Amino acid sequence: MARTYALLALSTNVLELPLLADGKTGVAVTGATVVATLLDAAGAQVAGQTWPVTLDEDADPAGRYSAVLEPNLTVVAGDRLSAVVTATAGPTVRTFVLQILVEDG
Repeated sequence: MARTYALLALSTNVLELPLLADGKTGVAVTGATVVATLLDAAGAQVAGQTWPVTLDEDADPAGRYSAVLEPNLTVVAGDRLSAVVTATAGPTVRTFVLQILVEDG
C-alpha cells in the first residue's frame, strides 16, 4: 500500500521527498535535480503555485529534497492530490507519484 502524505489547507507547506535512494543499493542519491507538480483529483495543476516547483537538496540527511509551497494554494481539507515528482541524476531520470491528503491547517 502506498503511503499518503499530508498537506495543510491555508498554511505554508513544505513538500518533502524524505529519501531519494538508488533502487538497487538503497544508497541516498545526492546532487539530483528534483521537480514536482501537484495535481488535483481531475489531473489539473493546483492553482496558487507556479509548477513545476524545484525541490532543493537538504544538507541533512543525505537524499532529502524539499520546497516551500505558496500559502495560498487552492486546496480544501479532504482534497486528495498527487505530487508528480521527477528526479534527474546524471543520465538517470525517474518519475513517481506521491499521494497527498489535504488536512485542516
